Amino acid sequence: MADASSPPADLNGKWQLVRNEKFDAYLKSVDIGLIKRKMINSMTPVVEMEQNGDDFKVTAKIPVAGPIVSTFKVGVEFTDSNPMMGGTDEKRVLAEWRGCKLVHTVVSAPKDKPMSIEREIVDGELVITMTNGDVVAKRYFKKLPSQ
Repeated sequence: MADASSPPADLNGKWQLVRNEKFDAYLKSVDIGLIKRKMINSMTPVVEMEQNGDDFKVTAKIPVAGPIVSTFKVGVEFTDSNPMMGGTDEKRVLAEWRGCKLVHTVVSAPKDKPMSIEREIVDGELVITMTNGDVVAKRYFKKLPSQ
């Protein structure tokens, strides 16, 4: 059991995508065109989670596109331009713990189409649940051995 000063989950590590559920529907919902969707769906990115308490650096290493880096502190609103949230404009995001889930809520999303990204460990896998309005997708990652 974590003490009061420890975060509720340890997400540290390098994680390799192993499977998706309804990811193409999610990409379509954030207005990513057919050709880009096919390319994105064919990739198996590695996500590196660097966690120091509530401070995070998340690096998605994507073939062809290069790394996408996001740094943030849980409980502090920040701006992010992650293309998986649609468009190229920056979004205002708040990361918070909900139980053992790290939840990113896009604060600037329309109220009728809430957008969020949740990260949690389930049966040893990093599960990322992406929500855009009523479209929900899941991505499953296995932890790579430490080097």
